[in-house]
Amino acid sequence: MIRYRIGVAFVCIAIAVMIVAAILCVPASPWRNAEAEPTSGTQPSPSATVHQPDFTGPDRIALNELWGSLHTSRGRDVLRDGSITSEEMDGVTKAYNACLSVYGLQSRVIDGGAGRNEVQVRGSLTETQRSKVSGECGMNTDYDALSAWYYRTQPAS
Repeated sequence: MIRYRIGVAFVCIAIAVMIVAAILCVPASPWRNAEAEPTSGTQPSPSATVHQPDFTGPDRIALNELWGSLHTSRGRDVLRDGSITSEEMDGVTKAYNACLSVYGLQSRVIDGGAGRNEVQVRGSLTETQRSKVSGECGMNTDYDALSAWYYRTQPAS
């Protein structure tokens, strides 16, 4: 009888260990807790439900399109005045890197904003996985849209 109980206890412990191991192996999804989920064809962009500023000047059409592509309140706050300061871009970049860091990635700008490079600092993601994480983090922090505008509009040094 004692052997039977020890056997049952051993099986229960083994099952509990497997469940804990399975939970720990599930990759984290930082974009699930982002300020706004990615939009689909059936949902309005979060920007559409927020009062859009009246952009003026030669870039007003591009700024209106950029505003419509934003997913977060941070992104809208950054663009609200029609320009992006280096401090604002630093904040967006930090949010993007925080999202990437969950997966062991870190991003750095290369060629004066002409591109970026995601570096694997821990773990082992495939190129496809890195690309997916980069795209999701870029969209859900508005880094992709805002950095493209920021680096395009910076004066040449």
